[in-house]
Amino acid sequence: MSLPQDISPFFKSLYDNARSNSVLLMDADGIILDANRAFTINFGYSIEDIEGHHCRLLFTPEDRARKIPELEIMGVKAENTFMDNNYLLHKEGQPVWVTGESILVKTEPQSYILKIIHNIHTLKLLETFLIQSDRFIETMFESLLDIGLLVADNRLRVIKVNEGFLKMFGITEEISGMRLADLEHPFWRNKAVIDALRGDMIKNHFNKTVEFTISGTNNMSEQYKIFTKQMDEVGEVKKILFIVQRIPL
Repeated sequence: MSLPQDISPFFKSLYDNARSNSVLLMDADGIILDANRAFTINFGYSIEDIEGHHCRLLFTPEDRARKIPELEIMGVKAENTFMDNNYLLHKEGQPVWVTGESILVKTEPQSYILKIIHNIHTLKLLETFLIQSDRFIETMFESLLDIGLLVADNRLRVIKVNEGFLKMFGITEEISGMRLADLEHPFWRNKAVIDALRGDMIKNHFNKTVEFTISGTNNMSEQYKIFTKQMDEVGEVKKILFIVQRIPL
């Protein structure tokens, strides 16, 4: 099935040309009607593989047994939107950790569910490794270019960053020793972000992911996920690893 005929050219361009935004179009009961090219590239399915099937096809057996697909459909019908993090089965069978938002689109004569999906599997693997291991691998800083890595002390002063972090926030100057709140980017200038990170450190709330949505450049919303892990502690000085991923909106 193609997109509804009355869809705006603006949305159709986003739907057709997106690379990181995988999109599923379903009816109000969760039957898959269409998917954009990003979805087929990122998860291996052709349109023929999934068209006419319930979205539970994409969930793991464990999540199907827990009725997660049905709960998701119920949630979006009740609230008009529903966000979740779960595994999506690649066509080859391997589970891929994703974050998604389902949106109820009410039209006449029928309504649709639009699900926007982001592959965050690399971040999930990195989180799992870091929770299970206290080793810090130098090559990680060199090899991960699509994720920002930051080591800071408990005063939120920069010790070390990778190229992915510099690129993500458009930083071209040397920032070692600077306070995060002094970095020239709206995300780090956001008081709520700094206060939340400082609060987690005071309470020793590590090994978890937090999400932030801010008003960025040109008043456009920007969403980030940050995973934190305490690396080591010498006296009163703690080293904290921050793993930062920007989520396209």
